Amino acid sequence: MTFNEYLNLEIDDSLQIFEYYLKYLEELSSKNFPFDEQLKLKGAGGKFINSIDKTTYINQEVQSEYLKLIDELQLELRKYRRR
Repeated sequence: MTFNEYLNLEIDDSLQIFEYYLKYLEELSSKNFPFDEQLKLKGAGGKFINSIDKTTYINQEVQSEYLKLIDELQLELRKYRRR
C-alpha cells in the first residue's frame, strides 16, 4: 500500500491503518530515518490517532499530547540529521 492509499483509507478501517502505521514506524527506524520518510510522520500519525478516536473515545488532551510528541520527534530527527 502506498502512503497516499493509506491516507485515503476510510477511518473505520482501523486494522489496516494500525498495520500500516506500525510498519511505517518500523521501516522509518530501520532505514535510519530518511528525510523523505520523516516528512510523512505527521500525516501518518494523524491518521492513526483519528482511527483510534473513531474506534474508542480519546479525549482532546491525549490527542494533542500525541501530536505534540510527533512534533518533538520530528525536531529531534532534524537535529540527528545535522550530526
